[in-house]
Amino acid sequence: MPKRKIELVNEQVYHVYNRGIRKERIFGLPRDYERFLVKVGEYKKKYGIQVIAWALIPNHFHMLVRAVGNEVRTPNQIISFFLKLQQSHAMYFKNQYEKIGPVFQGRFNAKPVDDEDYLIKLLHYVHGQPSHHKICSDWDWPYSSLSHYLSSSPDSDLLHLDDYRKGFEKFEGIVDSGLDLEFEI
Repeated sequence: MPKRKIELVNEQVYHVYNRGIRKERIFGLPRDYERFLVKVGEYKKKYGIQVIAWALIPNHFHMLVRAVGNEVRTPNQIISFFLKLQQSHAMYFKNQYEKIGPVFQGRFNAKPVDDEDYLIKLLHYVHGQPSHHKICSDWDWPYSSLSHYLSSSPDSDLLHLDDYRKGFEKFEGIVDSGLDLEFEI
């Protein structure tokens, strides 16, 4: 594969996303979503990744992540994390659904998040995916991190909310009025 246009570096927040080949499903049943999230939890510890937000949609996923730590675990923690996650999910999905060929539409996409306003817009965008794709209302979708952000006592080993919860307060007013995806990402 050709080299990435941008280098993914530690301590930088990235919006990472990918979808199924030909926009096909990458999640079929609840157990597929749940297994994916278990693997996110497993690999985030191994590769030193903080997960800031996520939404899993039947044919794609979005995540906001950041690689942290003084010791470098691999040459590029984010790339290693997502390669392992996608490989694991693809093998599982092919086995479960007797699928032949690729599951994902190439490698994952990653865009750096350079300022707080953009981060807030991305929190809005990522959590708005279920409504945007007409799956259900945003707060009814169990496969996103929105409920953890809205909870007065978020309970998640998967998410790193400490640094982002305060900025999310700006987002809560948007949630109260309904999510609106009328901006460019």
